[in-house]
Amino acid sequence: MKTSGFTLIELVVVIIILGILAVTAAPKFLDITTDAHVAKNNANGAAFKSAIQLASAKAMIASSRGVSFDDLQVSGNSAAGKLDFNSNGYPVQQYFRLEEDPKLNNVVDCKAVWMVILDDAPTLSNFSDSSISDYQAIYIRNEQCLYKYNLRPTLSIYYDSRNGQVIIDDDPES
Repeated sequence: MKTSGFTLIELVVVIIILGILAVTAAPKFLDITTDAHVAKNNANGAAFKSAIQLASAKAMIASSRGVSFDDLQVSGNSAAGKLDFNSNGYPVQQYFRLEEDPKLNNVVDCKAVWMVILDDAPTLSNFSDSSISDYQAIYIRNEQCLYKYNLRPTLSIYYDSRNGQVIIDDDPES
């Protein structure tokens, strides 16, 4: 008698083999999500760093023409696109009154620099809740900000307004 099809044992063996392959491949697919978050943070950090450098260059050019570092137009045409720069030529705050020596000295300043310097900026808040914003702004101390990526809090962007340094922490394990 000739039969066609699989026996029950063959079917069980195939299912076991497929299960082993799925368990082996799953961690690789899960790691892709982490890689995507790292790539997004890196892109945002690179955009922020470039924008800081361009704004600083604009401030240096403006100061060579005798224009103050106070309320310099960085983005758009409205007052919302103006920033104040420190004596080293780096963005520090958005304060609409004249200030002799502007400094980045609170979380409001950190948020203002982020929102003005980046066109179509990722959302930012004071909270670490990813349902509220993409990043959490934190004023560290001594004119420095940390922008933590809320979906992976170990990823962040650091900004030191004293020297314009931007550091992108792209190690999801740190």
